[in-house]
Amino acid sequence: MRAWHPGRPARSLRLRVPGGTIAFQDRIQGRCGQDVAAEIGDFVLRRADGIHAYQLAVVVDDAWQGITDVVRGADLTASTPRQILLQRALGLPTPPMPTSPWCSMRGGAS
Repeated sequence: MRAWHPGRPARSLRLRVPGGTIAFQDRIQGRCGQDVAAEIGDFVLRRADGIHAYQLAVVVDDAWQGITDVVRGADLTASTPRQILLQRALGLPTPPMPTSPWCSMRGGAS
């Protein structure tokens, strides 16, 4: 993590992302991957207002609860490589992460 302006406190905390593709096997979509450094860049872990970002919160929460499989909608597949990077950085296991197609009710609500 780093401050964007040396000598000043960080306004937010970010994870410095290494280059290279983070690949994973999705049980439904098959092999997926993303070069997080090129496509997303360093991403926020704690916002300037002190709130922890979603990516960090779900990784820590899943590990704390002992989650063995993370099932999510296909719309969140792009978040998986960032979560894998965080799991590695924190020394946490990476559970299988199958995705399911987008589901909605008749009125369009998810």
